[in-house]
Amino acid sequence: MGQKIGNSDLTWVEVPLSSAFDRFLSEPEWRGSSDLVAARLLEAGVFLTEDDVVEPTMRDDSMITLTLSVGSPPWLVPGQRAQLWVAPPLSENAFSSPFVLSPEVIIDRVAAEDGFAADDTVSLVDVRVPLRDLPGAIHAVANNYFVYLTPVSLYP
Repeated sequence: MGQKIGNSDLTWVEVPLSSAFDRFLSEPEWRGSSDLVAARLLEAGVFLTEDDVVEPTMRDDSMITLTLSVGSPPWLVPGQRAQLWVAPPLSENAFSSPFVLSPEVIIDRVAAEDGFAADDTVSLVDVRVPLRDLPGAIHAVANNYFVYLTPVSLYP
């Protein structure tokens, strides 16, 4: 994730003409997409979609750790793209309407509390946040905003 993908990293295969393959990148589409980097962890042999590669500005991300009380949903895994939502506190037990602070964070690491009295609903999640959204994310965490991640599907 975050590494440049070059022509030598790819192998092109012919597939039957079918709308089932429309979401995958074709060789002509790739030729016009130089200098892109991987948006998620990629394994050998996977078909690439437009969502799997992003502009290199994503390499200018910074890491921030979020404490989420969401348990272990199946989408909360390294490499998953997500949106970072926040809601400023209104009072001790109330929050204002949430809004998307960053539409393109990437989950880098997920850790759970351990030990006898650990709360298995709490996860410490390291996310890569674009630099343009970092001040708002730090402000939200420092001021006890309600913070939540929602997964971004890789395939429409």
